[in-house]
Amino acid sequence: MYVSSMQKLQESPQSCSALFSIAEKLEWEQPDSAIAVYRTAYGLALAQDSTELQGLARYYTSLVCMNQGRFDSAEHYLELAGEIFEQFDHREQSFKVLNARANNYQFSQKYEDALLAYQQAIELAEELDDPMSQARVLSNQSSVFNLTGRIESAIACLQRAQDLALPFGQTAILGDVYNNLANNYQASNAHDEAIEYTRKAAEIYHAVSDNRYEALALTNLAGLLHEKEPMDLEESEKCLTRSRELLDDLSAPNIEVNYWKHLAYYHYKKEQFRDAEKAADRCLEWLKVFSEVRSESTIYEILYSIQKAEGNTQAALAYHEKFFNIRDSLLYQDSRAQLQELEVKYQSSKKDSEISKQQLLISERTSQRNVLILGLFSSILLILFLVDRYRKNKKLAFEKVQNLERQQKLLVMNSMLDGQE
Repeated sequence: MYVSSMQKLQESPQSCSALFSIAEKLEWEQPDSAIAVYRTAYGLALAQDSTELQGLARYYTSLVCMNQGRFDSAEHYLELAGEIFEQFDHREQSFKVLNARANNYQFSQKYEDALLAYQQAIELAEELDDPMSQARVLSNQSSVFNLTGRIESAIACLQRAQDLALPFGQTAILGDVYNNLANNYQASNAHDEAIEYTRKAAEIYHAVSDNRYEALALTNLAGLLHEKEPMDLEESEKCLTRSRELLDDLSAPNIEVNYWKHLAYYHYKKEQFRDAEKAADRCLEWLKVFSEVRSESTIYEILYSIQKAEGNTQAALAYHEKFFNIRDSLLYQDSRAQLQELEVKYQSSKKDSEISKQQLLISERTSQRNVLILGLFSSILLILFLVDRYRKNKKLAFEKVQNLERQQKLLVMNSMLDGQE
């Protein structure tokens, strides 16, 4: 159907923008089709000699690749987009590419490259005098600090982002900042703060009519309320009901996974096992569209617990085996992540050590230079002192000689006078 639509659009002067709209709707459920549409848009932009639209077509293609975990392809298209924007001095678009490249590095676990790219994006946003873009990048940068265990640095980033975003009132970026603050407080076991900031994020997303992220924040809030002691199932039910209303008008597989997972857990805790199983089955269906192993592990754990509670030993063992297989895989991934985190910290420490050594060497060289200058200055002063003393002694000696000569002349004259008498 979208092919015939494109053929009609090619005759329109605004066909590129229209193709972008078509592709956006296909990104999650038909990513390959979305990429094909963006390629068509690039060809049209090329024919129209519109460099900005050419760059945007490449940029949007990279985002589809990134969402599908095709990070090398995403980097390729980002590089192409960056070259176009840089060549024709589209600085605002260059900022988007820098931020997306940093995100791509983050998703592919190249954390140090991500931090460097984020810093470059922040500096460009400062040059563009765009505090909201700075806040957005700082919010993204905090995720890298979170992933590498540097929670304090993550929170510091987000507090700076909050200061930049607050003067603009309720905005989606401020919602992102609050959402990420919640994630970091959750990681540091500050449960009440995590719930508080997730609520704030949901309220802001609602105020700015960002239905996608409001649904995500509400499903996250439901999960946090399930972990609360004691659990607040009443508020959790309200969050899940509202998120379902929003999701009915959205295409968001990642949030669907989150929703059905938390709904399954909600029914399980209320001992509504049949409803819990139905929710778990729906979650597994969505996991075929958007793979997320931790959610899959949670679902199998819920199904195992249900079968165990009902005395279905064979079914319980089957789910238990699936749960443990995924858990072992996750433990391996966590171990690798911890090793990467240690490697990142080691490299950072190594760089800090090298900087300290360089600073120490510079300090030593400066001290040596100062000692040398002081010694040279002292030597010059000593030489001047000795020369001055030599001159004074020479003058005194000359004056003594003159005095002796005068005395001798006086003696001779006195002797001559005595002889005349």
